[in-house]
Amino acid sequence: MTKRMLGAVLVPLGIALALVALGIDLLGAGRWGGFGPVQIIGLVVGLALAVAGGILVRTNGRPA
Repeated sequence: MTKRMLGAVLVPLGIALALVALGIDLLGAGRWGGFGPVQIIGLVVGLALAVAGGILVRTNGRPA
């Protein structure tokens, strides 16, 4: 697997995680009213994965 392929997997995975963290209240699954600490962690991790994946996508196709 090349770095570019790994990045192509991480970007949508990170975006999906961030969207789930943001939308969990719509499903009524949150324990806290409003934006809870687990949602913040999910959002930060999701955005970090998306950014790391974006950096990897921009690299050349060397093996990871």
